[in-house]
Amino acid sequence: MHALAGTTIHSGAEVVIRLVGEVDAAATPELRRQVEALASGSGPITLDCSALTFIDAGGLGALVYLAKGATAERRSVALRDVSPWVSRLLGIGGLASMLPAAHSVGLVVAGSTPSSA
Repeated sequence: MHALAGTTIHSGAEVVIRLVGEVDAAATPELRRQVEALASGSGPITLDCSALTFIDAGGLGALVYLAKGATAERRSVALRDVSPWVSRLLGIGGLASMLPAAHSVGLVVAGSTPSSA
């Protein structure tokens, strides 16, 4: 099953994109296309991972691609409602500082930790 960027919510300048289903190498090109289209604007981007059921290295690569593009545009990217296993993957891959994550509904601002958000 490949389900990608689900709903997008614009809350002021912030864009919240809900990732749904599985994000693997096969889904990566479509995810990049969808997120680029949905993340228009100039404010921070939050990826809601509450409905994400699987992510592999290709999926993480897509998130890194998004984060680098956002940084180039002086925007931040954060993950919300991240499962413990995704947090572990981010830590193992050395991506936790590039893609800050929160386990709860509270938002995390890039450059902060969940405890200081």
